[in-house]
Amino acid sequence: MDYAANQQWLHNLCTSSNTNANYEDDFTQTLIIVAGDVSHDLEILQWTFQTLKCRFAEVVYTPGNHELWLDKKRNITTTNTNTNTNTTTTTNKICQSSGKGDGCTNSIEKLERVLQCCLDNNVHIGPCKVGSNDAPLWVIPLLSWHHESFDTEPQIECWDGIPSARRVVSDYYRTTWPQPLSQQDDSVAEFLDGLNDIILDLDELKKDNNINCRILTVSHFLPRIELIPEKRYLTLPTLHSSVGSTYLERRLRQLRSSCGKSDDDKDDHLHAFGHSHLSWDLHIDGVRYVHVPLAYPREWQQRRGSLEIGTMQGEVSDLRHPVCIWDSSLIGDDTEESTGFPRDWLGGWWSKYYDVIPREPHRNKELAPWAAKRFR
Repeated sequence: MDYAANQQWLHNLCTSSNTNANYEDDFTQTLIIVAGDVSHDLEILQWTFQTLKCRFAEVVYTPGNHELWLDKKRNITTTNTNTNTNTTTTTNKICQSSGKGDGCTNSIEKLERVLQCCLDNNVHIGPCKVGSNDAPLWVIPLLSWHHESFDTEPQIECWDGIPSARRVVSDYYRTTWPQPLSQQDDSVAEFLDGLNDIILDLDELKKDNNINCRILTVSHFLPRIELIPEKRYLTLPTLHSSVGSTYLERRLRQLRSSCGKSDDDKDDHLHAFGHSHLSWDLHIDGVRYVHVPLAYPREWQQRRGSLEIGTMQGEVSDLRHPVCIWDSSLIGDDTEESTGFPRDWLGGWWSKYYDVIPREPHRNKELAPWAAKRFR
């Protein structure tokens, strides 16, 4: 939401009549999931929540890395490029920041401010139950952070000039962590995962003990390395070390076990994630993993095919809409797959690729042509 074009998109979605006749216009019975990276600016974050609450019945949110960036003082940008059409124009931001910054001394303090903003605006940061008691859906947002040991695949060899993620990823210089937490090890990721034990009061979930219960977990970061293309395909081949958390996948499995589910159970658990800016819809070990990126406006101009998924597609941004990943009206319709989750594949170019082509991380001495031209 730091971009004027994205602010305009959200404003149009939540305050105007929907222009797409094939998309549901009444959101009064709809819960929307926001999987992090709204803004590092608390004023923009609050505006986003308030805008969403004008249209949607409930909002579920988990913070991304941008929200934990410290923002002590900055220049105010008031214009940006509008990418609604092929014509490049200048668009004023709807939410103007005061530019005063957040005043936080470290990223844990910033997290506290972010979570308080959620509570002040009645945004869910913990489990909530929707649907009927006969076939409920538990929506469970999870706190997380990336750590380098998440990357278990071989590094690219025989190429010079590839920078480390620590050199180029903003998280390493825009966040500050109180001791003994450090991004040089797993301690930040472990600490934030541990906060889930406090925020997630799972007693009611465990008591539910409903064999027809479905689970929809939410994180910003990736739970599995299979949810990002291999290093040889990336323009930053070292990115894997700053995208995911093994603690997340472990927690997903614990949640499944708490609900009496096993890896053999199918179509009863969907995990929505963010961060990668690559659309995704793929089943792995009994869990369906989905990413619906809003992304940066320029990315829709440069590589729209890797972002499109479900109703979030098209050259004109106002015709892109949040993707429905659970619908209570589908349950009990006498079909074999009446779980409420979408029956069909939603999209995602890279996830379709890996549904057909095996992952081969051992091919670490080559780069795709679009990546190779950047290095030696």
